[in-house]
Amino acid sequence: MEIIRAYDEENNTVSESGQIAKTKAGNEKMVVLGPDHPKMQRFQAALKEHLERQIFQVDCQLREQENELKNRKEERTSLGATLYNLQHDMLRQTQKMESLEAELHSIEGKRDAIQEETENERKTFECVKRQLDAEQEKGKIHLILQHIG
Repeated sequence: MEIIRAYDEENNTVSESGQIAKTKAGNEKMVVLGPDHPKMQRFQAALKEHLERQIFQVDCQLREQENELKNRKEERTSLGATLYNLQHDMLRQTQKMESLEAELHSIEGKRDAIQEETENERKTFECVKRQLDAEQEKGKIHLILQHIG
């Protein structure tokens, strides 16, 4: 005789017997078959196949996510190296710009000094020219007076 386990939902108990017992209300109790029961073999095979498919799918998803993680880490490393190089270039360009600005200020200072010196020389030249022109006028007047006199 095979052993049948019955589950009593009212009392939350499992009983073993050779037949299905009736509850007080006349409802049948749920029958629980043992794991070695022949009727369970097909169910267990289907369950095993289902679980193996799920394990395979989860394993594939895990491998895909690991590959994606690896790719993202490589991309992050690459971006980090690119960022470092760009920052280094920017620093070098900033230093070059500051150096050129200092040189520009120096050249502007020299230009201003030369312009001021040129302006002073021009004023001196104008003054000397006026003096020479005045002396020439005096000389012409003196010459005219000598011719007249």
